[in-house]
Amino acid sequence: MTGYTKAYRARASKVAALITKNPELPIFAEVDSEVVADDGYNTWFGEMRGAYITELWSGQTKVWEHDEAKNDPDDLLDSECPYLDEWESLSQTEYNERTDRWIETRPWTKCIVIQVGTPDDL
Repeated sequence: MTGYTKAYRARASKVAALITKNPELPIFAEVDSEVVADDGYNTWFGEMRGAYITELWSGQTKVWEHDEAKNDPDDLLDSECPYLDEWESLSQTEYNERTDRWIETRPWTKCIVIQVGTPDDL
């Protein structure tokens, strides 16, 4: 068995275990831009790099990860929250409470994300 095959099987085994332990979760692919960089094709081939469990929300501008929103909320709020102008006059504490609550009330979907990158060995 080649090194590539061993590495791939190890990744596939971890992904399979994650799916087996969480069969109720939807599965989404997170695809590197290099895989789909050209719109001239109908399909693309990518290689599974790994998988993880997260929570996602599809906003108006992009799909956001819950951890990203909690740890660095500025981009999410600037891009998605329609109330920022209304909240300008609030104290910092009140502002933080409102923005935290707004973030937490998005319809986050807990899911399995499979990471897909450019295949190196085809």
